Formats: sequence, structure tokens, C-alpha cells
Amino acid sequence: MKKIMYSIILVLITLSGIIAQEKKTIWDYPVKPGYREWAAFTTGQQMIDACQIPNKVLKALTTGDLAEICLNYPLRLDYKAYSDDRFGVSIIIENFNGFKELTNRKDGMVELMKIYKNFPIATTLPLPVSRDYTI
Repeated sequence: MKKIMYSIILVLITLSGIIAQEKKTIWDYPVKPGYREWAAFTTGQQMIDACQIPNKVLKALTTGDLAEICLNYPLRLDYKAYSDDRFGVSIIIENFNGFKELTNRKDGMVELMKIYKNFPIATTLPLPVSRDYTI
């Protein structure tokens, strides 16, 4: 079950940059890339620490809101730094209390699937570009 959830998280993290989130979440990261405070960080751990959701907020969030917040996690694409995507996702889950909480909630997978179902899927493939490769 955890492997399936990791795979869904990987797909959603990858797709999350494709469409803008229109839904307003009830909590946002106080420091993000592009902020002066973010630029002052000298270690990855400082970035990870700055992105943690306060426990009081974390416990009060609905699972749907938590899933949306997780997909906006500023370090969500760090999984690409690893040669194995699933391993990278597991590291992100281990280091971010939002993903850790989401994977422990009984309805976490259900809420992720709801988000997944709302992603636009291309129904047609682009036409190939014709090139003349004769020498």
C-alpha cells in the first residue's frame, strides 16, 4: 500500500507544476524560494526546517487540505536529485512532516486520488513533425 501511495505522490509531484492551483488553501509556507529569507539559507536542512507545518496546524487540517499543501511543498522536486525516483520520494516523505502525516492518514490515498482525477489529461498526441533525413 505504501508503494502505491509513494507512486501516486511521485506522479502528483511531477504534475503539480503543470497547472496552477486555483483553490486557496488554509495555510501556506511562510518562507519559499524567491523570498529574501530563503536566499539567506546556507544549508538544505534550513530549507527543510522552514517548510515544516506547525503541529497545531497539521493536526487541524482536513486530509484534502493537507494533500493540497503537500503538493505545493517548495522542496517537492528534490526527489530528482536521486538516481531512483521512489527512493527520492521516500526521502522527501521522511523529511517533511506534511507528507509523513498524509501517508499515515487512512484517507490520504483517497484524497490524493481525488486530486489526481482532476489533473487534465491530454487526449490527443501531438502530430509528429515531418523531416527529410535524406543525405
